[in-house]
Amino acid sequence: MVFQSLNEFRESLDEIEVLIKESARCLNEACKYSALNKSILVLLLAKFEFFLESALAEYVDKIAALELNSDLLSDDLKIYSICHVLDDTFCARLKKFNKRILLPLNKITPLLDNSKTIDSLFVNTTFNYGKHGHKQVQKMFKRIGIEDIFEECPVYENVKTLAATTKTKVNFLADINAMTGHRNFILHEDKSPSLTHQQLEIYKKRSSKFGTALINGLKKHISKIIRLKVKKNAIEKKMAQKKLKKTVKKKTTKKKAS
Repeated sequence: MVFQSLNEFRESLDEIEVLIKESARCLNEACKYSALNKSILVLLLAKFEFFLESALAEYVDKIAALELNSDLLSDDLKIYSICHVLDDTFCARLKKFNKRILLPLNKITPLLDNSKTIDSLFVNTTFNYGKHGHKQVQKMFKRIGIEDIFEECPVYENVKTLAATTKTKVNFLADINAMTGHRNFILHEDKSPSLTHQQLEIYKKRSSKFGTALINGLKKHISKIIRLKVKKNAIEKKMAQKKLKKTVKKKTTKKKAS
């Protein structure tokens, strides 16, 4: 199962690596060093947030492609889909009894009927305008039924000591908030936060690791849904066979009786 969004994100980080290397060569040029680091931070966060939106959209498309019945979808996914369709425009039309309200109603009907097959979902897969940080990331993935994306997709690093190398969990949530804080400081206050190329390299690597963990987590969710679908189909097939046997037996009994 391939998520193109992850491949594209990894490729886009090559640009960040080029800029970080250039920054490292400018340590003795304070103005250039600061300008490069600020540019790297803003660009890295932009690429990371775009990746999150792309990964979420790709996940929703893959779920829709499974053509499931709504009982196999999480309640969060159904609720957020309905809320996205029945937006302020719908409410305004509803008050005026505008006939165009029938279109969004037709879109959500399959979500409310377990016998209907769903081949398209209408989930908002973007950040709310002007809002960033870890809480916004959590809200985005809550829309598809993942309560806490950071708990579900942890980031680990190998930490070397004299005794051994240990796998340690990284507080990537704090990294996102730190990057967002720096970005806001740069864009909204035109300030120069204390950033080093080494710290930016850490942010880049951890962002890439979270990307891998995220896609693996989304793949697990899809695999779980597929297993549920297969199980449900098997149960329904078994029930249909039992029903058919009963019908055949009933007809046979009637023929004997006549």
